[in-house]
Amino acid sequence: MVLDTNKPSIVSGGGLVRAREGAAILRVSLSSYWRYVQQGLLPRGIRLTPRCTVWRVADIEAFVTRQAAKNSEAA
Repeated sequence: MVLDTNKPSIVSGGGLVRAREGAAILRVSLSSYWRYVQQGLLPRGIRLTPRCTVWRVADIEAFVTRQAAKNSEAA
């Protein structure tokens, strides 16, 4: 998925993203994104409807911060 940088983005203002957008932010595949959720590395998300789950951008940013801290401790 290619993000169009010319359109206003919900990511830049915080907010909510779907799994595909969350995977694009992290630059991982969609299956890796769902694996992170299953492993508890990312929160389960907020279910808006039976077929629509969203995540807070702040939660995704917190995941990146935790992973960066974990990697810097290991080095």
